[in-house]
Amino acid sequence: MGKKTQDKSRYGIGEWYGKRFTRIAPKDRVKYAGLKGINNERCPFLPGSGMCNKEGGVCSLLAYLKNDDGNVEPDSKRSDLVTLCPNRFWEQQIVFKAVGESILGTTQPTIVKEVGFLQRVDRTGKVTSKMVGRIDAVLLRTNEKEEIEDWCALEMQAVYISGKSIEHEFKAIEKESHQLLFPVFNHRPDFRSSAPKRLMPQLQIKVPSLRRWGKKMAVVVDKPFYDSSAPIREVPNISNADIAWFIVDYNGLNGQLQVHKKTYTTLESSIVGLTAGEPVTKQQFEDQLSSYLKNRKDKVLKFS
Repeated sequence: MGKKTQDKSRYGIGEWYGKRFTRIAPKDRVKYAGLKGINNERCPFLPGSGMCNKEGGVCSLLAYLKNDDGNVEPDSKRSDLVTLCPNRFWEQQIVFKAVGESILGTTQPTIVKEVGFLQRVDRTGKVTSKMVGRIDAVLLRTNEKEEIEDWCALEMQAVYISGKSIEHEFKAIEKESHQLLFPVFNHRPDFRSSAPKRLMPQLQIKVPSLRRWGKKMAVVVDKPFYDSSAPIREVPNISNADIAWFIVDYNGLNGQLQVHKKTYTTLESSIVGLTAGEPVTKQQFEDQLSSYLKNRKDKVLKFS
């Protein structure tokens, strides 16, 4: 095996249509690369006969390393799969059972998907019946008469890609499907867009109302997503929490989803962690402005 060069590590396809990319037969790689748009492949993670609704069918990313001898292999230093499609979290309802047990006291909660939460307000201030915001899922504990005894909300957040679309890999795969190719581009997981720009506003909008109602929010993310945040102050008991975090990863042997960690936090501490940034000082900010004026004319616009 050749010497490993760490600057030759790139993210590429981790799982494709529910299968680990490194274990997909060459003929199936060609087949998947040729599919366009939403297709007729079944999603193995959705309950029942749910079909894949992820354009391109890529479930997750994985980092690959190119050795000096040209051989390609998964990067052992960045071995975690990074979830791109939220349907990935539905595998065997493992995480839903864990949420039900922790918050509702049942491992068999009833799941209601995409429940309307925000109603549109028109320009006159009138509340309409049109829904403009939904909760990913609501978990219910019911009795024998199917009456609701308790419930909690659940949000699932996957990761967006920064840079070139993963679909740029498909043409290369069609040409050389017989070997494990080094990714043509580095498809970086964009945790900065996914956390403070996507997940955080969802929590800021929904959790205050749930808190007033006396209900909890469960949040499902994967380990790389959670590790990208700043430390989030935990509380020891769910009674003092607004949010129950369920951090998942994927078993290295069989790829099965598993709950890596469970933690309880307040909304406020979660916002600090997801922001993962500290404002510069006023002096630092003004120094940047001076530098732009002197050295970065492309950033400066002056009116004549």
